[in-house]
Amino acid sequence: MGINRMLSIRDVFLISAIVDERYADRDFLMSFAERPKLSCNAQRLEQLLSDSFRDPLARPDMKRCDQAINMLFDIIDMIPKTYRAQPFAVISYIMWWMGQEGAMASAISALAIDDQCSLAAIVCSAVERRIGPAWTSET
Repeated sequence: MGINRMLSIRDVFLISAIVDERYADRDFLMSFAERPKLSCNAQRLEQLLSDSFRDPLARPDMKRCDQAINMLFDIIDMIPKTYRAQPFAVISYIMWWMGQEGAMASAISALAIDDQCSLAAIVCSAVERRIGPAWTSET
């Protein structure tokens, strides 16, 4: 329920999967989850996402990403359908970031539940336009 009520929780799931814990440690993740509008937290999250997207050396930790995806699918299996949009959206972003084809299917699953799910719409747009993180053009 929290992930639907506080998008900062969604963003913490996302960042913890795609950003190395040296740059997004537990203290930052907890601070962001609790106070996402705090200027320093919002700026740091934006920088982390930007760096992970633009830096060709920011490659996914496939094991950590796969674990996050599996955990989110486990969560989806345990919650009512109406709460599944955000977990599907996070899965879609992680899959997109990893360069996996399942990203679009997960984004569409999120949008089928909540057609206003902005993260899923962003992933759909990126996949349709063949836009990926910098590391994918380096492989």
